[in-house]
Amino acid sequence: MSSTQKSSKRIAVIMCAWKRAHRFERTLQMLAGQDDLDFDFYVWNNNPENNEHLDSVANSYTLPYKLTIHHSEENKKGFGRFYWAQQLTDDYDYFVFVDDDQDFGGDFISTFREECNPNIISGFWGSIYDKKSYWDHPPVNYPGTECHYMGTGGQICPSRVFKEDKFFTDIPEEFYWIEDLWLSFYFMHFLGGKLIKSKNQLLFDYDGLDQTSMTERVNTPQDRFLCYLYDTYGWLKGVIDG
Repeated sequence: MSSTQKSSKRIAVIMCAWKRAHRFERTLQMLAGQDDLDFDFYVWNNNPENNEHLDSVANSYTLPYKLTIHHSEENKKGFGRFYWAQQLTDDYDYFVFVDDDQDFGGDFISTFREECNPNIISGFWGSIYDKKSYWDHPPVNYPGTECHYMGTGGQICPSRVFKEDKFFTDIPEEFYWIEDLWLSFYFMHFLGGKLIKSKNQLLFDYDGLDQTSMTERVNTPQDRFLCYLYDTYGWLKGVIDG
């Protein structure tokens, strides 16, 4: 699709911002360089200290897409993107979620548009679980492979997921910040959807500025949440060991 064509599949790109305000301009430029510009861009800013900087950068550009920034008074972590999505479900058919540490090519949006399916979440960071460990599982390397888990950043997700209040009310408060696992579970278990490895490719800026630590990986909250979903809903029973 050329940059001047319109698609019947309405797409919004949503990103959470926290400590990587210095990368915001790069993200704007990567999106401006897409071969498919039929999308709008929404930013959920979790860090009030960055309000002025993000607004200043945004105002310095004439962008080929609509940009809207929400400055949250509270740090909602990754779940903030879902609050944005909840407000936008009537306006868009699909959401492309990106993280503020990701680099992507000029066919990022067009590739995801080709993979649009109301019953599929297509993403870069897919994994298959074979035990009750959030961390210790083999990654999926081949596009088209069905997964048990999909990282939120670098995926396209049908907007219908966020039309139900259940998505926002049924997650235990202690785990709400583990939004990637909740979305993967919810889409598979409650909506009967599939998680599929995308053809899209991403690069990551490993700068140590993630909101959650990746150094301690034994009996982590992520592991406990996976066990909770297994024990409470029977998710992946018969797939991962007891």
